Amino acid sequence: MLNCYDIEVEKSQIENEELIYETDGIELKLKEIITTQAIDGKEVAIIDHKEFLENWFPDTGCHIFISHSHKDEKKAIYIANRLYEKYGIKSFIDSKFWGFVDKAISDINHLHSKCDDNSNYLDYKRSMRVASNFYIVLINALTDGIFKSDSCWFLNTQNSLNASNNDSDGTYSPWLYTEMNFTSIVMRTPHPHRPQVSQESFDHGLEDMIKSSSRDFAFKFSPNKSHMQKVQNDKLLKVISNTENINENLDIDKSKPFQNLDAIYNFFSSSLHTING
Repeated sequence: MLNCYDIEVEKSQIENEELIYETDGIELKLKEIITTQAIDGKEVAIIDHKEFLENWFPDTGCHIFISHSHKDEKKAIYIANRLYEKYGIKSFIDSKFWGFVDKAISDINHLHSKCDDNSNYLDYKRSMRVASNFYIVLINALTDGIFKSDSCWFLNTQNSLNASNNDSDGTYSPWLYTEMNFTSIVMRTPHPHRPQVSQESFDHGLEDMIKSSSRDFAFKFSPNKSHMQKVQNDKLLKVISNTENINENLDIDKSKPFQNLDAIYNFFSSSLHTING
């Protein structure tokens, strides 16, 4: 990841639409990769970690990692589609590539974590083991996806930073906290397919503060955003517009996504709020 942006996204009415580019046919194939093996006289369901990653979390090759609240999925898809239409830039949206991990956990537990003495109930320890392993795999897949992307765009909305107060921004989402925290410490490296690096790395600090509250077992996370470059909503709208050009000297070529990314980065960094051309 070379760059990280804190992008202001205002409320808007966005129609439902699906991603207009392929997600490489990624499907959940849990039943095919779960094997059973006798261990200490008991039949144990086993998932091979490598095979699991290859089937459910393969390398997507996406240029941008869009960090967003699940409530803002429509906004993320809209932005991703406009970037692909105009610039040939592919954005990663986790639910559209991976599906929903909670459903996978439930499916596996109902197949393999039932109580021995009553199949109407799930065994607590087995169910927790499945969930914890899945979440660890997912966290590693998320951070790997961010590391391999060219930039991370955090969609700053009332849904994502829904635990804010007068002192700091906060979120109740452990996933958003993990993504934002990782972008503050990850080594700045270009996308694996970028032909030439034109961006400079920059130093960044790390603050880590976690606050918790016991009601409903909710955790409030206070992610660090000091390393993110703030982008106002009007600039985002101009980037994803189909009628304006972010660089009067650049002819947009969808076959050159990295050239287009650099133009977007330069526009985000500029002090101008209007576009010539």
